[in-house]
Amino acid sequence: MSRPGFPEGVVVALVASLSASMLDSLINSVSSEVTAWRMLIAGLGFGYSVYLLCRSQQHVGRGIVVIGWLLFSLVAWLYALPVLAYALVTLMAVWLTRAVLFHNTVLAVLLDLGLTAVSLVFALWALLHTNNVLLCVWCLFLVQALCVTISSSRKPTLAYQTESSRQMIFLRALSTAQSALDRLARKTTD
Repeated sequence: MSRPGFPEGVVVALVASLSASMLDSLINSVSSEVTAWRMLIAGLGFGYSVYLLCRSQQHVGRGIVVIGWLLFSLVAWLYALPVLAYALVTLMAVWLTRAVLFHNTVLAVLLDLGLTAVSLVFALWALLHTNNVLLCVWCLFLVQALCVTISSSRKPTLAYQTESSRQMIFLRALSTAQSALDRLARKTTD
């Protein structure tokens, strides 16, 4: 599976914003506004993290990502953080998820952190000017969709290489080892 592209990110933003709008009206009818926001933020953050897990080609670290995300969310929920702080913690969990699953250079991770900060600023701006959950979530995820423009240029490690390239590396190492053994055998017979 290839890395997600910008059009896919736009679709994710659309689905997230429509879902958030529907869930907001549903949750607000049965709970307080603060609890509704926290539930909405937790649901969107977890849903986006699951999407990232599904789209990632990396298999190492998935368990750590899930456990870390749940710990972040649980601590933030138990400490009854204000809604903005709770949103910030959730965005940091999403950023860490992307950092672990998609980036392999420090520069890429830092650029993604900056993009996450910009997405929060745009989301807050949209919320303050429109008081509309749909537009707030749309702005947040639309900026998040730009994360695909951040490239990680380092060559993949052995864990990420294809089976054929691993076989080539093994055969090259086997040939080198065989040559070394042949040289040792010649030296002992001489």
